[in-house]
Amino acid sequence: MWVFMRVGRYERTPMLPLATQCVLLASVFAGALVSSFAGFAFSPVAGVALLYFLPHKLVIPLLMFCSIIVQVATLAYLRRSLVWANLRPMLAGGAVGVALAILLFAGIDARAFQVGYGLFLAIYATVMLCRPKKLFAEGDGPVRQTVIGLAGGIVGMLTATPGAIPVVYCDLRGVPKDAQRTTVQPFILAMQVFAISLFAVRGDVSMEVLSTLLVALPALVAGVIVGLLLFGRVPEARFRQVVLVLLFVTGLGLLL
Repeated sequence: MWVFMRVGRYERTPMLPLATQCVLLASVFAGALVSSFAGFAFSPVAGVALLYFLPHKLVIPLLMFCSIIVQVATLAYLRRSLVWANLRPMLAGGAVGVALAILLFAGIDARAFQVGYGLFLAIYATVMLCRPKKLFAEGDGPVRQTVIGLAGGIVGMLTATPGAIPVVYCDLRGVPKDAQRTTVQPFILAMQVFAISLFAVRGDVSMEVLSTLLVALPALVAGVIVGLLLFGRVPEARFRQVVLVLLFVTGLGLLL
């Protein structure tokens, strides 16, 4: 495959092995289906297998690009219920968190990252499966939102899952599902757009990332279509439980 590298010059980007391409397509399809159906969890679902076959510095921006496409498509269905003004404190905190995390990204050891990612998945799935009853008051203030946004930005930058912290926080507060989606999905989209912009400024968005995205695009579109068709037709709670169990098992596998 030939890709444009700089004005007047072309270089050949190595083709992915067939097995890796199959894993890429299957992972992206699964992540897009789950995310467009449930509103989050694209990167944990799609990233688990990809981290075995591709370097994490390729996988992280790739997951962000894919998730941005999924979020834009699904937010079209939520546009009438979105209130961006209510999200400003969380978005501000998230932007600071992303900026802090970007300073740590270049020095991450690949194996340590994989172990940390597996630990994150196991904890994340355990918390979400337990679904504790509401621990916090439903009332929410800008300071609390900013702190949650800060944590979400840092975690999201290092794991490509910016929605994890806000989702857990919404669950602990007993936020209804629809209200949770109108909070979490705009946050995911904003954080990933900001993060991928920082990656581009640093020169970490390589042509290899973009060419891999083109390969994955058909599976991404198919996953979004199937997920949106399933939305509202399959019991979301049961489907989400199955996904979280798989995430927990996969996280333990990465740790071991």
